[in-house]
Amino acid sequence: MEDLQTGWNIREITFYPEYSGYTNFVNTVDWSCDAKYTGTSVESFHVSSNGRSFFDTGTGSFIAYDDLTEQDVLGWVFDQMTSGHKESIEQDVYNRALENINAKTTGVFPWS
Repeated sequence: MEDLQTGWNIREITFYPEYSGYTNFVNTVDWSCDAKYTGTSVESFHVSSNGRSFFDTGTGSFIAYDDLTEQDVLGWVFDQMTSGHKESIEQDVYNRALENINAKTTGVFPWS
């Protein structure tokens, strides 16, 4: 559906100013996979799946906090997911969005 868009976002990052010899070490990332529909056949809506990832010093190479990009952090999140988990979340969000698009609302009742 051309009006249905999905994507990943970082919602919040928790970092420690000093941790195991690192400065501004990212410890926790709150993320979401979102689907937005802005079509004309039904009202616009937003469907989301949220999660939290935790990191320690054994996760990849260190990137200074000020140099991080959303893609860097999403890469860390995806690297921690088991095989197929990312795709499963995306499919779930997409399917729930389709359910909203296909749902029918009416003010006309069978007993009217």
